[in-house]
Amino acid sequence: MDTNILQQIKEQYDRNFPFVIYRKPRQKEIVLLLQTDDNCYKDDNLGQAGFAMAPFDNSLETVLIPLHKATLYRFPIDGTNEVKNKYSFKENKQEYRQDYIAKLQETIGAIRDGDLQKIVFSRKEVLNIESLDILQTFQNLVTAYPLAMVYCWYHPNYGVWLGATPETLFTYKQGYFATMALAGTRKLSKNRNTPWGIKELEEQKMVTDYIVKQLQKQQIKSTIGKL
Repeated sequence: MDTNILQQIKEQYDRNFPFVIYRKPRQKEIVLLLQTDDNCYKDDNLGQAGFAMAPFDNSLETVLIPLHKATLYRFPIDGTNEVKNKYSFKENKQEYRQDYIAKLQETIGAIRDGDLQKIVFSRKEVLNIESLDILQTFQNLVTAYPLAMVYCWYHPNYGVWLGATPETLFTYKQGYFATMALAGTRKLSKNRNTPWGIKELEEQKMVTDYIVKQLQKQQIKSTIGKL
């Protein structure tokens, strides 16, 4: 990114003023919003233009960087960027393996008892590092994940949130909105026409059926299609 842009973001962070910088999937443009004060704006109805950060817990408030209270920048992505500052960590693989097998056996038992249909295993990775350059990390994500929504959001009341996600909550255009069911996965290969297996199709159907059910509760007509 341009040195002047980086300096403005650094000054914004040092002043404890909110900002967000992001790149939408497949886009060649980075968007930056620098809030002009340190207020905490809320907009649970999403009725204002700006960048909203909403929690999973519906009882909590949605934080907004309002467009009319911010300076907007748009600039092209520098295609010469390389991933820098890779961080590594050590773990006890044997200890992790034993814990993984124990949880897996517990999960299989719950599935056999009919309590669950599907579960996704995940774990958090805690890295102890002396310092983290959040803007360089953001640039690394932009370079490494061109098909993801990459963002770095800062608010003095909530800290820094940095990530990359392939999922789109919804898009809205001319009275219609579209969302996506992202569940089944397959190994990437040179043959893009590799067929989906029964397991992957069933996983995908679970998520699709759930979304359709939620829309029907709101009396919203839905149409299922492929991207």
